Amino acid sequence: MKIGADNDGVNGIDTDKSAPLSCSALTAYGAVKNASLIPNDNVVIVGAGGLGLMAIQLVKALTGARIIALDIDDDKLNLVLFYVSIAYNQTRLHLTDKVKKCIGIGLRIE
Repeated sequence: MKIGADNDGVNGIDTDKSAPLSCSALTAYGAVKNASLIPNDNVVIVGAGGLGLMAIQLVKALTGARIIALDIDDDKLNLVLFYVSIAYNQTRLHLTDKVKKCIGIGLRIE
């Protein structure tokens, strides 16, 4: 790995900016893999920040599960609308009832 005073990183990728991606990707991948999701499962991801956004993308790419995203920031929710089935601002709703109604069954919390 080439790291110099100019911080060119590897292949022109700034390592200071790219290092957090590997951390968030591996953390989110572990959670998605351990959830054993299959197509048409429902998954609720709380938080659409760095880890949540990575988890949302991994669930979408790897599982075919239906994604429900929760966050308190409308701007973050707007970013994930392409990937998720439903996005809720959790400050405005009684979420347990909304999520139960959305998926039509009880919740399994892990």
